[in-house]
Amino acid sequence: MTYWSLVIGVSIAMGFGVHRVVVVWKPHLSVWPETIVSASIFTLLYTPMLYATTLWFAGENSGDVISLQKMAFVVFLVPLIVTGFRLFLKTDETLKPGSEERPRLMRRLGDGAGKQIMHMHVRDHYVDVFTEAGSTALLMRFSDAIAELEGVAGLRVHRSYWVALEAVKSVERQGARIFLLLKCGARVPVSRGYQNDVAAAGLI
Repeated sequence: MTYWSLVIGVSIAMGFGVHRVVVVWKPHLSVWPETIVSASIFTLLYTPMLYATTLWFAGENSGDVISLQKMAFVVFLVPLIVTGFRLFLKTDETLKPGSEERPRLMRRLGDGAGKQIMHMHVRDHYVDVFTEAGSTALLMRFSDAIAELEGVAGLRVHRSYWVALEAVKSVERQGARIFLLLKCGARVPVSRGYQNDVAAAGLI
């Protein structure tokens, strides 16, 4: 009981830590590439500790312990199997029980971030994501953030702005300039280079 409690406890803590580092380091990765990278790093860090711990607990029976290479192979397979089951059972963290699949970007926002993305604004190296519940700053490229909005009807209206079509309340004109007024109260500029796309979407 002591051995398995230690092995499972350390693996969960280390696995969670490695996963968070990979998400921040490579935010553009989809589920399987992210899992493979995380599993590889986890295997390199965790297997030597697991092997040494197993030998110590085995004592005189250490000769029955599998080799370091075989143990590393098993450790690497576990995250892949877990991810496969989670996707098969539709319990991946990008989903909420009883709800439709959410865009990948939503899983970066955390609990209480809201359900609907209204618009996004790029600021230096950060992307400010606005929902009906507030805003969250994410350290990632704007193009990657837009790519992770699968299933959300919206478009880029400016070099620094993206809006969801459902969030648009009305259009405001000031001479040659066009602004989209959103349901959340935001006022988003439309640049000339994107006016044709906005018109094609039926907003102007």
